Amino acid sequence: MSNGVIKKVKIGNLIIGEKPVLLCTVVEEDIESTIKSAKKAFENGADCIELRTDKLKDSSMIKEVIKKIKGPKLLVCRPKDWDGFFEGTEEKRVERLLIAINNGADAIDVELKTRPELREKVIKKAKQKGIPVLIAYENFEKTSSNEELLNILKEEQKLDADIAKFAVIAKNHGDMIRVLQVVLEAKKILDIPFVAIAMGKFGSASRPLACVLGASMAYCAVERGKEGAPGQLPVKDTRMIIELLS
Repeated sequence: MSNGVIKKVKIGNLIIGEKPVLLCTVVEEDIESTIKSAKKAFENGADCIELRTDKLKDSSMIKEVIKKIKGPKLLVCRPKDWDGFFEGTEEKRVERLLIAINNGADAIDVELKTRPELREKVIKKAKQKGIPVLIAYENFEKTSSNEELLNILKEEQKLDADIAKFAVIAKNHGDMIRVLQVVLEAKKILDIPFVAIAMGKFGSASRPLACVLGASMAYCAVERGKEGAPGQLPVKDTRMIIELLS
């Protein structure tokens, strides 16, 4: 039981676990566009960047974008099967995460569904470098039961995640409500920051509301038309809603 006490995690100079943190998803093909989008995200009020490396044309770009983007950065590489853009092998995808770890990433995101030996390789390397690890689970087909979602967060914590995350597609508003119910349960039993998202048009409201109810982070769009996942709201709007309801 966490007794409401959440371990604090640092992404760069940003503390996760004290108050809601807003991340903007940046997913571009080249260095110039990535830097431009990241700058715009911070200007619009983002606390952190979810820097998606899966759309970058070449892995050699990763070091450059990390170096040139000022501000907290969570590095990610999503495969095509999980609504990303990377079409290479799992080994090559994980290689991008390792490049990020070795070249100044402030935090790393590894998929729960990554092959265990590759997932462990990423976690071990990040821990050696003192880089926090977010373990993520996505389901673009359905919203699992409350018990299953809670078990996913608990499994991620057992795997030594510094931050646990799930994102599931909401087919109706009932799905979104269930995700919010899981937030209320999760904050009673987890002792690490966590993220809970209902994706899609029926789940958009879950993004700010989850933070109001106890989740630590909300994923946002840099601006309208720049959504990095289904149902993301612009960062300015997300912050306004959280502040109005908190």
